[in-house]
Amino acid sequence: MILLYQYVFILVLLLASPILLFSARARFGVSQKLGFIPQSIKDSIKPKSLWIHAVSVGEFNAVLPLLKKLKESLPDLPLFVTTTTGTGQAMAKEKAGSFATVAYFPYDMPGSVNTWLDAVNPAAFLLVETEIWPGFVNACHKRNIPVMSVNARMSPRSFKSYFNLRFFFKEVLKLFTVIGVQSKSEAERFAAVQGNSDNIEIFGNIKIDGLTGDATKNGTILKEYLGDDANHFFFTAGSTHEGEEVLVLDAFKHLIQNRQEQNPTPKLVIAPRHPERFEHVRNLIRQAGFEPKSFSKSEKLGPDDHVFLLDTLGKLMDCYSLSHLAFVGGTLVNIGGHNVAEPFAFRVPVVCGPYVQKTRDLANALAEIDALTIASNNEEFKSQMLYLYAHKDEAMRKGNLGRNWIQQNLGACDRALVAIKKVLAYDA
Repeated sequence: MILLYQYVFILVLLLASPILLFSARARFGVSQKLGFIPQSIKDSIKPKSLWIHAVSVGEFNAVLPLLKKLKESLPDLPLFVTTTTGTGQAMAKEKAGSFATVAYFPYDMPGSVNTWLDAVNPAAFLLVETEIWPGFVNACHKRNIPVMSVNARMSPRSFKSYFNLRFFFKEVLKLFTVIGVQSKSEAERFAAVQGNSDNIEIFGNIKIDGLTGDATKNGTILKEYLGDDANHFFFTAGSTHEGEEVLVLDAFKHLIQNRQEQNPTPKLVIAPRHPERFEHVRNLIRQAGFEPKSFSKSEKLGPDDHVFLLDTLGKLMDCYSLSHLAFVGGTLVNIGGHNVAEPFAFRVPVVCGPYVQKTRDLANALAEIDALTIASNNEEFKSQMLYLYAHKDEAMRKGNLGRNWIQQNLGACDRALVAIKKVLAYDA
């Protein structure tokens, strides 16, 4: 069955080859994904590395606290990190390049997979979140390479697909030594697909363990661009997607139009999710009637400026630390949402849209304690944003609730670390 899957994968790849040739985003790392390994990477691979795969920026940021714990707790364990996207690769090299070998993950076909496994010969393979590559997992199993996952999630929507195809996926999931899930509900869904829960453990969400930042230690560089005037109110729209910037700018104009004299001057920061959209978003800001200042041009937000474009990677958390209110993208359009807990690390309240299926457990938990505000439509988003802008005490209350919830739910990385040590036969 897996061999048939890989033949289908090759066919799909051949059909998609025009996209790989002409799409700059899709071309990232194609040669490595096809199994051509640069000599520089071959030379840097250390025997019996722990191979960690994080598809993109979100998954890499999620696993970064665990990578740091691994480096601290097991300093002699070599780390090999792969990503699929170019943005994820850039982030991995920036944040982990000093202590790990970084490369692109191979396409899930025999030639590419076996070439990389021959070169790396990992002690174990660790998958972050949702990607399940049957061919790769099966190849690891044949070589007696333990396969683990952390932060594994299966949304109710994707569960239906997995369950309908459980005749295939249950056999793949059984090849995992440990499936480390985020929550009890995730454990139940994985168990329903697999037919048992023998290899399923609840670690919790490792994204939470990375949310321990102190606002006094972040944002130093960005303060030079944004300033921290007490008379300013910073609203940050992070990880935005196509269609969301227009809605955010409309809500921001609504806020300006309804501002009361006693309220601070509103300022908007927009941080698009994908770098290739930076210039497009700059034009959208201008079309909305604002002249943006931007990080890439080293421009400072002056007293008469309203919108700042964060056209860089790796600074979003710093920006949240300076904010008074935040929007987390992928929720006003049907993407499924990004990490809605991130701004709460700095006691910053969050308003998001209704599309939170990819971060449902986090969103539900924060909404249940009245920390997260989930707007059901665009008009409600505008009104909730205005309400929290005009009611400082209520905004602070929600921010504090979110921060306290984070503190109460730390520990996923420690549980994952214990499981990894056990699999690698280290003393736990």
